[in-house]
Amino acid sequence: RNRCDLYACHGALKLTLQLLKQATFLGKDLSNTDICIDIITDSSYAWKLLKDSHRLCKWGSALSIDGSESTLVDIEGPLYLANPDLLLPLARTVYKMTNGDVVTRRGEKLCIGKNINIAFRHVGDLPHLQGSTFSDKVTSSSQEVAIWQFQRG
Repeated sequence: RNRCDLYACHGALKLTLQLLKQATFLGKDLSNTDICIDIITDSSYAWKLLKDSHRLCKWGSALSIDGSESTLVDIEGPLYLANPDLLLPLARTVYKMTNGDVVTRRGEKLCIGKNINIAFRHVGDLPHLQGSTFSDKVTSSSQEVAIWQFQRG
């Protein structure tokens, strides 16, 4: 389950990146726009790994994302429990988005915002989001997005 939770956070981040890319492709000028991205998880495992955006950027800035221990020196506990094969690509995505390193498939730089702030939050820390109403909304929204994505392509 931990791997799935980590992968879901990366999926949410990549979906957000694609939406920002699409906006620029459609002519939206985001060069003067501050973008705040909050990804909410109910997984304590994922949140503990992802809550520190500075640490994520440090991992993402490493030249190698091969999961070597030198890249993840400040991981608490055994390295294999951090799932570096999932964590490092996620960290690389965070780094690229927050440092203006987003490129098109042709290698051209793409501006997806002036300042990009990415935060991973735990649902338990957001009291206004707790309860079945929030859960029902998330489930419904997730189904709509999945259907939209399926019909799109």
